[in-house]
Amino acid sequence: MSLRETVKQALRMCGHALVSTVHDRLDGIEEQLNTRLGDLEIAVEALAESQTSLLQASIETARFMRRQQPPIVVSAPAETGPLCAARELLDYLYSYLPGRAALVQGSSDLLSARFEIVAQAGPDVGVALFDSSWGPEESPPAPLVVIEWRESFEGLPARMRELGYWWQLVLYRKRDESGEPSFYANDDRTPPEAHGHVFFFREASLFQQAQAWCAAVLPRTFFST
Repeated sequence: MSLRETVKQALRMCGHALVSTVHDRLDGIEEQLNTRLGDLEIAVEALAESQTSLLQASIETARFMRRQQPPIVVSAPAETGPLCAARELLDYLYSYLPGRAALVQGSSDLLSARFEIVAQAGPDVGVALFDSSWGPEESPPAPLVVIEWRESFEGLPARMRELGYWWQLVLYRKRDESGEPSFYANDDRTPPEAHGHVFFFREASLFQQAQAWCAAVLPRTFFST
């Protein structure tokens, strides 16, 4: 055999060996990829099951929390008018007030028998009731202040905000008793030819409870700009 043929044969053998090595390596890489893809699919399925479980748990938690919320009573009272609506609202808020005593200046018609009427401020005072003659010279000693008004309460909301009462609800009715009682929130305007009560709140949580009750029981007033 000539030298040339010997070289050719050697190159062929080297070529076959090299090709075999490359194929073996590619087969090994493919096997590793298939194994990792299988592991990834298992992980994705496990994650999907976990997410489903978490979503179901969130739904059950939301349902549980909803069941814990006290219902808003929407039964219509036998009477009508702003006095009755304000009395019903105060009775609803009784359980949310930090104190069960009421400081009263003027009429106590808004209070149910559950409230203890006191003549002086104290730590148990949860609400203060004032008539239209009261002027806020100093911060009232209660988280909730209810003021009766017959003509206008202009300037009163701004003064109460200075004293820390940032939220307000107005329950009113026309003075000629036409129409049903209505309410609106956080607006300093006075409805014309109307009378009612203004509820001033120091705490947002108490205001939110009161507004939820009003929205469930009374029509809301919207002012045109």
